Amino acid sequence: MKYYTVIYGESNMQYSFKAENEFEALEFCKGKFSTPTSQMVIVENTENAPCECGRVVFANNNFLRYE
Repeated sequence: MKYYTVIYGESNMQYSFKAENEFEALEFCKGKFSTPTSQMVIVENTENAPCECGRVVFANNNFLRYE
């Protein structure tokens, strides 16, 4: 399991949770929040770091790929 933080809505609300991968993180967010996915940014948290510190994995309705 990995830790994720979603930042969503016009007020940039934040919610942290666990998921197996970024695809399951997005599915969790779709079921949990009524905010459109276009207004969500999902961050994979780094270990021992505060929420929203890490690697952005989903933004602007797309998964981000790092080469």
